[in-house]
Parts: sequence; structure tokens; C-alpha cells
Amino acid sequence: MLSSNISEKVDFSISSNSSYNNIANTLQTNSNSTFYNQNSRFKIQAQPWKGLVLATDVSHQFYSGLSSSVTQNYLLWNAGIGYKFLKAQAAEIRLTAFDILKQNNSVSRNTTETYYEDTQTNVLQRYFMLTFTYNFKYYKKGSSPVNDTPRDGDMRMGPPPGGPGMPPPPGN
Repeated sequence: MLSSNISEKVDFSISSNSSYNNIANTLQTNSNSTFYNQNSRFKIQAQPWKGLVLATDVSHQFYSGLSSSVTQNYLLWNAGIGYKFLKAQAAEIRLTAFDILKQNNSVSRNTTETYYEDTQTNVLQRYFMLTFTYNFKYYKKGSSPVNDTPRDGDMRMGPPPGGPGMPPPPGN
């Protein structure tokens, strides 16, 4: 995986995951097989203008060694457009389209002692979703997400009580 947020306005990632399976059956050697799967993905999100948010991700699925009746190669493409608003852009409304190319599939291989089978099942295909997100907590530039208020029993790092600019603790 390679991931980066080039700036506060652009964030992307590229990833790939592969698996290779070798099935060896000592009782029924005609059931021996190999199976390969690779999933590659690219995601990018950008804020080109004020609160506008553009996002897209493309995922490529590739299978090798499956039954010819199973789709072995397809793309999934999702894209969305949103708008961030309110103080510190704490709220966002976004419209996202999923499976734009209508190629979504669920492919699997089941293996037992006596046989293996490749299955392809129907899954949710193209749909659209409108979402509203509100972040209740945000941090100002230069602030820390840690609560600075000490609690009883807290171990704290930093200058000792009564250090420069601090009054001495009570009782001293």
C-alpha cells in the first residue's frame, strides 16, 4: 500500500493484495488445482474549491484458475461529490454512486476432502446514497487532541509545580 495526503486538500492511496492457493488431494489427484486472486485499488479525495469534496475509488478484481462459468475479471468504481460546511467544516453532505459500471460480483471457492466448487452469487449492484456527517469534535490548528485538564491520580510530564510562571502548589 502506498498512501499520501499531498496537502490538506488532496489524499490518495494505491494498494494491491494477492493470494495464491495450491490444492493437493492425495486421494483424488484429479481434484488438484491452483487458484490465484489479486485485488488492486486506487482511492483519491480532493477539495478543489472551498467546501467542495470530490472522491472516487476504483477496485480491480482478478481471479485465475476458477471454473469458466465464473466471472474472473471485473472493476468496481465508486464516486462521490460532497460539500463541507458550518464552523471548521464540521458538517458534510455527500452523494455517492456505488458500482457505477454494474460489475459487482461475489466469487468464492469452497474446498472439501472430496470436491471443490466455485460459486458466484448476486450482490447489491449500482446504488446511490446521500449521507450527512457531522463531526462533534474538531481541533484547532496547533492544539492537541489530549485533554489538558489533570485528574486525580494523573501522572503528568512537564515542568514541576511552581515552575517558571506558575504559583507554588498549596501547602508549600
